[in-house]
Amino acid sequence: QLRRHNRSLSIELQPLSLEATAQLVSSMIGYYPEPTVTNALFAESAGNPLFALELMRSGQFSTDSGLTDFPLGPTNNRRQLPEKIDAVIRWRLDQLSATARDLAATAAVIGHDFTQKLLGLASTKSGNDLLQGLDELWQRRIITEKGEANYDFSHDYIRDVASDLVSPIQRRYLHHRVANALQSESVSLGIDYSTRIANHFMQAGMMAEARPYFERAGDVAASRYADEEALLLYDQALSGWPEDEEAARFRLHGKRELIYSKLIVADEWFNELERMATAAANLMLIDPNNVAPHVETAIRHSRYERFVLQKVEMARLEEALSIA
Repeated sequence: QLRRHNRSLSIELQPLSLEATAQLVSSMIGYYPEPTVTNALFAESAGNPLFALELMRSGQFSTDSGLTDFPLGPTNNRRQLPEKIDAVIRWRLDQLSATARDLAATAAVIGHDFTQKLLGLASTKSGNDLLQGLDELWQRRIITEKGEANYDFSHDYIRDVASDLVSPIQRRYLHHRVANALQSESVSLGIDYSTRIANHFMQAGMMAEARPYFERAGDVAASRYADEEALLLYDQALSGWPEDEEAARFRLHGKRELIYSKLIVADEWFNELERMATAAANLMLIDPNNVAPHVETAIRHSRYERFVLQKVEMARLEEALSIA
């Protein structure tokens, strides 16, 4: 009301600098903390004076070494924020219009920076509602611009609290919508979002839709020699395939076997060969004429045996040389 009658003055406050954060902490504890503490607190608070003070008061920051372990929240694996920070953020989100709150919930489930188009595809908002809601979030500094066309929450704490306000049923629904939106964006932009799509489908409880994307993400990781990442992604794909999907299990164990053979991790290499052999045998029970998996497993096993034989011969040679 005061603003409508031009009787108020708005002063835009900028985040504290590193030096100002150090001064704020020193006024609280009576001395300047170590630079490592100030740097850590500044990075964690992003220059927000309330966040900086409450982190210190909560005991989750050590004046000697910086950020200590946060306790985990009761319903998720995120750290539990100091009460006052949580309450202030909840109050700020509560002041939003229904449209802006819905968009904040969707953006929190996206869990990443986002474009206006992605937010629109993932939410039930479009047109003027989307534009006004997004502008409200920006005006109230819930989100900030990130690059030319992307947005993100102005602080991870705001994303965490916005996410906590989403009910489990609504969360699964939103994860499904975000996965579908990322599928559309991946095609239109030519960007691989396989890992993100897989994770959103998984969190929507849709493993049948998630597992092909986990496998595709594993293929991408393997192609850039990120072997450990590829193994984890293939493992997630395997955890989603039903036991009777032997062809898929054979294919995925075969991809893991190739990585372990390249890394020369003998035990895991052998284990994957055994899993391939089991899947191949089950496939032959289904179709006795399907001998290709059995032949492929035998060829790969012979390669493993050659490696073991060479290893034994090398050990014998080293032993003979040591005796000589």
